[in-house]
Amino acid sequence: MATFVDRSFLGTLDARHLSNGLAEILKMALIKSAELFGLLEDFGPLLIEDRFQGSTPALETAARRIVSEAIHLMLEELQPNLWEQCLERCVDYGHTFSPTIEMEALPELLHGEAVAVDMALTTVMGRIRGDVTEHQAQHVLALMDRLRLPLWTDVLARPGILDGALADTVRHRDGQQRLPLPVGIGHHRFVNDVTPEELNAALGELDAARRRTGQDIGPVAGLVGAGEAA
Repeated sequence: MATFVDRSFLGTLDARHLSNGLAEILKMALIKSAELFGLLEDFGPLLIEDRFQGSTPALETAARRIVSEAIHLMLEELQPNLWEQCLERCVDYGHTFSPTIEMEALPELLHGEAVAVDMALTTVMGRIRGDVTEHQAQHVLALMDRLRLPLWTDVLARPGILDGALADTVRHRDGQQRLPLPVGIGHHRFVNDVTPEELNAALGELDAARRRTGQDIGPVAGLVGAGEAA
């Protein structure tokens, strides 16, 4: 009948878990809402520090808008497809490679952190394909870093890890990749032609990008670095 969202409970969480949750909100922004992305750019890091408690009028408004918009964007996608009759689901963005990454990296990565690594990789794939500009890709990766989300994990350096992850996803998506990729910021499309060569190229670019952000240390409090790209 109703769902009640009480942000006061978020005040009990540490910053890492707030960042972890913001990964799923960022997911919705990247595939459906440039406006939500802008809100995260303007207020995301401040809301982590504020624990979403709305300690100023501006932070209260931002917290309400971000939480509400993320929920309604998700409902727009899930409500018409409750029984998953359509397997091309844009809300699967960030969840193609992350299930394998998350399990292989345990206990170092939280769920949202693994999703963030997946989104960083697929943002770079979108740039390689020409669907995301260099400027947009830099904005996305910079925001992820500001939200204290990882761009990299040592798991990515293991030979064949992404090929295996994609093959497992194909089995769950009825024989096709159905991989949602970003188009700019706030839009998406589905592809079925990702190759091992493309994944290797994206890994190389992502490795270079995360080094530029300074994420070159080991897994600490949500920041994952170190390791060489395959």
